[in-house]
Amino acid sequence: YACHVRDVGWLFVERLRKTRELDDYRFLHWDQNQTAYEDNYRVQKPVDVTGQVAKSGRDFATEVERIQDPYRVAILGIAKKFTAWDLAAYAMHDLQHHLIFDVAG
Repeated sequence: YACHVRDVGWLFVERLRKTRELDDYRFLHWDQNQTAYEDNYRVQKPVDVTGQVAKSGRDFATEVERIQDPYRVAILGIAKKFTAWDLAAYAMHDLQHHLIFDVAG
């Protein structure tokens, strides 16, 4: 499960960075199950993943701090538009959900 939380952080780092750097950056839905399968989550070492979760969180916070134009747009699929602030808020909601509902039980 920690692998998923780590990857949520990294995913939004990438999306925020590309939103900042590219005009009308387009991205697709993330297939979490496919990532878990391809990255073989079940055999990753907890001690390694723990450090990676912490790093992805720090990297995400750094990327949020780099937002200069919070209204810069990225596009999900063919039509759904997100601003940089929308993406940051979406990521925070997702991570908060995992910490409060999934980890804390």
